Amino acid sequence: MNTRHTLGRRGKMGMYVQTLGFHDLSVPPSLQVVSEYCRVLFNVGENSQRFRMERNLHMNKIHSIFFTDLSVSSLTGLPGLLLAIDSSEIEHIEIIGPIGITTTIKLLSTTFMNLKYLKINVIELTTVKYIDITKGLQIICIPLIKSDTKKFKPSTYRIAYIVNCGERPGTMDIDKAIKLGIPRGPLLGQLKRGKSITLQNGTIVHPSEVIGKPIIGSQALILKIENDHDLQLVKSTIPLYCDTSRLDFIFHLMKNDNYNEYENSIHIYLDKSDHPPNYISFLWAEKANLTLKSMYNNCTTHHNDNKENQSNASINIECACIGDDKQYPPLTIFNMYGKSKVTGQTREDRIDTSNSLQHISQLKPFPVNDLISNFNYTEGPHKLVMLGTGGCAPSPIRNVSSILLIYDMDSSMLLDCGEGTLYQLYVNSTSWGNFIATLSSIKAIVITHSHADHHMGIAALVAYRNKVLPDADVISVILPSKVKRWIEHIFNTSIRIPCNILDHSSAIITPFKITLYQVLHISDSAGITVEVPNVFKIVYSGDTRPCETTINAATNCDILIHESTFYQQDLSHAVDKKHTTVEEAVEIAKRANCKLLVLTHFSQRYSLPIDINTNCNFPKDKIIAALDHLVIHF
Repeated sequence: MNTRHTLGRRGKMGMYVQTLGFHDLSVPPSLQVVSEYCRVLFNVGENSQRFRMERNLHMNKIHSIFFTDLSVSSLTGLPGLLLAIDSSEIEHIEIIGPIGITTTIKLLSTTFMNLKYLKINVIELTTVKYIDITKGLQIICIPLIKSDTKKFKPSTYRIAYIVNCGERPGTMDIDKAIKLGIPRGPLLGQLKRGKSITLQNGTIVHPSEVIGKPIIGSQALILKIENDHDLQLVKSTIPLYCDTSRLDFIFHLMKNDNYNEYENSIHIYLDKSDHPPNYISFLWAEKANLTLKSMYNNCTTHHNDNKENQSNASINIECACIGDDKQYPPLTIFNMYGKSKVTGQTREDRIDTSNSLQHISQLKPFPVNDLISNFNYTEGPHKLVMLGTGGCAPSPIRNVSSILLIYDMDSSMLLDCGEGTLYQLYVNSTSWGNFIATLSSIKAIVITHSHADHHMGIAALVAYRNKVLPDADVISVILPSKVKRWIEHIFNTSIRIPCNILDHSSAIITPFKITLYQVLHISDSAGITVEVPNVFKIVYSGDTRPCETTINAATNCDILIHESTFYQQDLSHAVDKKHTTVEEAVEIAKRANCKLLVLTHFSQRYSLPIDINTNCNFPKDKIIAALDHLVIHF
């Protein structure tokens, strides 16, 4: 390997490219360019918001987001990330992508992505465009499409990007400056700005006498090559805009071993989706799952890392952090200036799970019924798997709303499908075969309402299921009209995926009888009743204030799953945001005379354990405060 590629450390004022996502099951291939002043993202796949939060990749300097294409793996994390940015100090952001990006952002903004403060400027690329991000950082956008193409198809339209780092002043030799009699202060600053100075003794000092030669920045090429057509366009187009002598890095967002131009460049293949992931993206959640599993046997399930022919029942998390790519795991830094080109993860990027999980380890002295009241639902032919139990946005321990209802090995359904549901299903599986079987068994997805935290996982799940199970039965998706427009758009923009999209109404999808009823949250909100005649009846409230319709639907049911976003002391917030408190949910269960109450959708402001002490006359051993990956047999 060329000596310029040796490992080293980046300077505090450096500019670098950092790898982020790596796998469609976890965080799809993506990266960012980091300078002193801003962050520039390339593709925002599912779970990007949660990954940035866990890895302390702050959002307050994000300047722009570039998309190589409008596929499910590149795009579906965007709404969640924008909603998070909307809560930060950023007031303006640019989104750059291929034809179709303007329609996509407009559709998001007019359906369910209600931004309060953030202003978006969309740039839709049809020709080569040079975009100056900040001093010394330029992005060259190169559409990969033949000039004689008359009709653009978003599903085949891709953009290649060249990250071009300009010339920087050389380093000042302080020792030499002192010898020349230059005092510290303004005169040194003038030399740094390229101006000659005159000393008190009349000596003229030029910048070249104390400042080294200018540092020429590197170039990096970012590609997503899917087929031979893309490959040929890259080979013919890139040399027209790229200084190959400075092309140190080529980042491949989709694996294509046929592109191996420029042997002096480092080729970084981010996409590891052709085998089960060996890198744990969410260490905090994983360690929490392991801790809780050790505390409450049978309450959670845990996966084997390789998902195939592995006898170990648990994972060595610290080893898994390295990933199967020993050379360039996620979060590797590629320096754009200086001789040392590749740097491992920085101290800030590594997560200190020992400190972060200290409060979780302290849960052990708590009685079981402080967390899961006398949990005894560990036997029975049917299951509820609580995939996501948090409200509004993901946290390190709780993901957003999703519940898997398993009737038998061949039939299951999802109640809500928040962003990251696919990953939660994978983590919950006991083997790769079990994961594929679970995907195959899903007959329906039912969405309660159009808030993003309840449905942004649909596209990734259906797309991945279609990829690994092309001959499986089509999933029926029942969802509000706003969400229907989004799902139809993203599928038709990227690739048509078999999915039976149904109106937001009751349906029979064998073996499930699904009934929707109106609740008190937003205009398209619904609660869900799922019955298998003569077997069970389960009611899921969705997001709502307490209402008679839920009590009527849940009367004498086997399980009532009810949102309990707030504690009673925060009742004013519950009323204002049209949610339910823990105490109110227990009162509903009492009035409905349900056999079991499962509380979910907790505000992320509350730490574990959830306090379920109430004054209601309802058996405490019939109340479960759900955790992610909790499995309830019935």
